[in-house]
Amino acid sequence: MWTGHNDEVTHVIAIGEEITARVEANRAVARAEKLAAIGRLAAGVVHEINNPLATISACAEALESRVSGGEFDESPEVELLREYLGLIRSEAFRCKTITNGLLDFSHSRASEHVLVNLDDVVSSAARLLSHQKRGEAVEFQIETAADLPPVAGDAGQLQQAVIALATNAIDAMPEGGVLRSRVEEMGAAF
Repeated sequence: MWTGHNDEVTHVIAIGEEITARVEANRAVARAEKLAAIGRLAAGVVHEINNPLATISACAEALESRVSGGEFDESPEVELLREYLGLIRSEAFRCKTITNGLLDFSHSRASEHVLVNLDDVVSSAARLLSHQKRGEAVEFQIETAADLPPVAGDAGQLQQAVIALATNAIDAMPEGGVLRSRVEEMGAAF
């Protein structure tokens, strides 16, 4: 702002910035991080539940084997024992089916596998992260093989995985730095 004679305002300069894309990018990153956190939580819960279920199933099967081997034939309750062990085994199996369904749900939102350009996925993730406050001090470098073929997958899930990896890398360099992503075709590693 400039003033002329008698402190009269003669000029005004206004500066504006379009931030819609940045706000939308921040929201997309927040959604991806939230989905990744839910997936990690579900995987942890499933792991913690499946371990005791495996022990329960193994014990029930061991006792069923002993019952089938005639070890408890002299007991008047052998048929009741057989019935209870069958219930324990089948309910443990049902719980395992439920937890695996939870794990499958957390990893896929009814994903549709289509041909995906990995360079586009990684570049998009880098653009989203560069708009975040914690990504401001990070330089993103993306190296992509020239002859990289598309892959079959869910672009959203792939982007979520790249964002999760990159977020961990950004958190590991609080002073900033260079985050280099290399996308190349690898041979089978079996």
